[in-house]
Formats: sequence, structure tokens, C-alpha cells
Amino acid sequence: MKEMMIKMDKNSQPPEPVNILSLDQLLSQTQGGVFSLVCIAMIRAREIHSGSPSLIDRRHSSSDKSTTIALEEIAQGKIGFIDKRKKDRL
Repeated sequence: MKEMMIKMDKNSQPPEPVNILSLDQLLSQTQGGVFSLVCIAMIRAREIHSGSPSLIDRRHSSSDKSTTIALEEIAQGKIGFIDKRKKDRL
């Protein structure tokens, strides 16, 4: 197996830490399973990609990609999921 070495210049700065999203945090915001999370993220990412404004401050986002922004919005509780079947039972 080949090993890779990263050579850093003495004056170079280490990269800024990336905001890592926890799957547990994302799932707790969706009140469902992984399927619900994927569906919510997909729908919101398509909206963002189509030009819908972001609900979070993009200057603090770890990426400019619409999928990552959608997941960050979910993690921050800006968007969520309402199960209409459960709502009708109340």
C-alpha cells in the first residue's frame, strides 16, 4: 500500500475546521428515519439549487453546495417534516 505524505510550507496556515454534521443531530430534527431525512434534504436542495434563498447565513456554511446547505438548515432546525398522517389522528 502506498503512503501519501502532505508537505506543508512553514508559513502555511492549517485549514479552518469544517462544521461536521452529526447523523444523530439530523435525525432528531426530522422526527423520522433516514428515508425522511433524505427526502427532506433532497427537496430542499432542489429548491436552493433553483434559486430559493438560504435560511442560514451562508458566510458560516461549510460549503456552497445546495445539498450541504440543506443539511445544515435541517440541523439548525430551520426546516422540518410534518407527517400529515399523524397530524390527522390528533
